[in-house]
Amino acid sequence: MEAEIYSLYRGPDLLGTVVQRDALGDCPWYGGQFAAAPAPAFASVEHLFKEELLLLDADEMDTWEEVWAQIEEPGLQLRPANGGEAISELIIHIEGGGGEMAVLARPPVPNPSINRTCPGEPGHASYLKL
Repeated sequence: MEAEIYSLYRGPDLLGTVVQRDALGDCPWYGGQFAAAPAPAFASVEHLFKEELLLLDADEMDTWEEVWAQIEEPGLQLRPANGGEAISELIIHIEGGGGEMAVLARPPVPNPSINRTCPGEPGHASYLKL
């Protein structure tokens, strides 16, 4: 299977490129590699992505929602390089350092109780690590 390549946009700003690796488990999560764009767009929001992961690990969901709202406020999109339809309803976690980072993305789940059936760390079913 050929890897799918996406561009991650936040509003009009290109944050970087995502190369999808695999579907993870029975849930609609996908893992991949993220390479930040040369422009400073990702650098300006990298701290938000780091903070949202820390809040998930601490199970501080009210604060996580506030930080996530800041990330997605101008509109977050994964645009396929092949010109297919953009994915604009998603949750994406970017973890790591340097030029490549682990990415987990999935469409939002309309019923939070569905998250509890997905694999993940106990108490953190909405967060999966590569």
